[in-house]
Amino acid sequence: MDKINLLSDDLLLQILSLVPTKDVIMAASCVSKRWWSLCSLVTRLEYDDSNYYNSDSADYKSFTQFVYRTLMSNKAPALEKLHLNLGPKCHAVDVGIWIDIAVSHRVRELKVKIRLESGSPPVSLPSSLFTCETLENLTLIHCLVSDVPCCLPFLKSLRLEYVSNASLPKLLQGSPNLQSLRMLVENKEHGEEDITIALPRLQYLYFWDAREKMKSGVYVIEAPRLE
Repeated sequence: MDKINLLSDDLLLQILSLVPTKDVIMAASCVSKRWWSLCSLVTRLEYDDSNYYNSDSADYKSFTQFVYRTLMSNKAPALEKLHLNLGPKCHAVDVGIWIDIAVSHRVRELKVKIRLESGSPPVSLPSSLFTCETLENLTLIHCLVSDVPCCLPFLKSLRLEYVSNASLPKLLQGSPNLQSLRMLVENKEHGEEDITIALPRLQYLYFWDAREKMKSGVYVIEAPRLE
């Protein structure tokens, strides 16, 4: 530990950013105030509630409080990334607030994966996400794309899996600099009309449609730079 303390703050921050968020906080609680201060500057945050799947409500509440505490106390100029891997115990209102906080912290990479129980509706995301001017990489799994204005001017990579697709055209059209798109479509919600979307800077496309024998309501993606 003495040798580690000789390292510069910048190097220590790089090391802390490679460690799961919960482990960072637990380690910092056992060492000096300097480490506590550095924890509030970590730019890469990951939260996973998998270990709380069979826990009681009190234990899960401690997880949500931990997320709130570490997110709200973060003092980094910008968040490099926020990853949320959440199960059915997580409340949609909490997810929305956490994303709002990340947007206010100028997040650049956001991944939201919701592990739904069979028959459960997808989690709706806050409107602030779809006008985040700093977002460059976005992954949404089992989420609801809100029917709100969308403007993501710096978004370069988008991955969508099993999201509600009623508002996907608006999301894609609001991402003019998109270069990579990975999309898995399952539900048919935008009607019978075909939808044409122009993505002039798109270079990579993976599209999988799980809807069986659909001859209408298809996506037509115009991408002249596709490699």
